Amino acid sequence: MTELVTGIEIQIGLSPGQRTIGKILHTLHLDAIGKFVAHNSKLKFALDGGEEQVEPMYEAHFIPCAPGDHELAVAWFGDIGLAAEKLGGLFNKQTLRVAVPQGQVAQVLYTPRDGGAVPGHTAILELVGTRPA
Repeated sequence: MTELVTGIEIQIGLSPGQRTIGKILHTLHLDAIGKFVAHNSKLKFALDGGEEQVEPMYEAHFIPCAPGDHELAVAWFGDIGLAAEKLGGLFNKQTLRVAVPQGQVAQVLYTPRDGGAVPGHTAILELVGTRPA
């Protein structure tokens, strides 16, 4: 019998500006630029103040954890050096209290925002649902 793995799934959303820029690059046959930016975008996340993990941003992210309340911290940055990572954490880091139900996976959506660079206000992290484990 397969054991159910509860946890948190992080999905990545695109801001309206990101969608528009992607369409413009595609129209101009400059998809390689979009692929380069996507390849160099990293997601940093940690659960309950634990060790931070860094993964490519535009991939699936799953954090196995026990049912119950957890604190999730998420930030993104361009992989172009240490200063970019620190700035990404300053401006894009969001935290969310996530309740993981028994036998379920909590699904959260992390979406960058368009607009000015105001610390803590350039991304949204929200619970969007659950699915069976």
